Amino acid sequence: MVENKNLELDRILKTKIQKILDLGKSILLLGPRQTGKTTLLGCWSADKIFTLVNLKDRLRYEKDPSLLSAEIEYLAEQLDRKPLIIIDEIQKLPILMDAAQDLIDRKIAQFILTGSSARKLKRGGEVNLLPGRLISIRLDPLTYQEAPENYSLESFLLEGSLVTDPRTPPTAIHSHA
Repeated sequence: MVENKNLELDRILKTKIQKILDLGKSILLLGPRQTGKTTLLGCWSADKIFTLVNLKDRLRYEKDPSLLSAEIEYLAEQLDRKPLIIIDEIQKLPILMDAAQDLIDRKIAQFILTGSSARKLKRGGEVNLLPGRLISIRLDPLTYQEAPENYSLESFLLEGSLVTDPRTPPTAIHSHA
């Protein structure tokens, strides 16, 4: 596994994502766990970040999904422009995809949504993947070109290319294997 010491890696997709955002489009960033989706999001200064890993926030929006729309509409009014909104781990509360669709259709907000997979988003029933509204991008583990300079090809092949936080204990990393 590649230890991400400064928590910033130059991912090849970063430029593609920026071009899509510059066009005013929204993004659904999908990829397996530990590929660096949340870390990659740190490259952009979002106006608001919703992290659905946070149980308190997730329960709040699960109880009343319309709160998300209301908060984003209020933010857009305050900023007097279309805010960039990040919703991390959207598969934990896929009903929020409907709120995102409404806000995109009304040109109120631009989104980067992350999730582990479209399959997980669809689990438990029909989910709106916002065809034509979101550009879907898949983030895979690091390519060798993205690995830090001091990371040898041998290490890359033997240990893998998942992005790890150096603060994560090795036992926690290996328990996901």
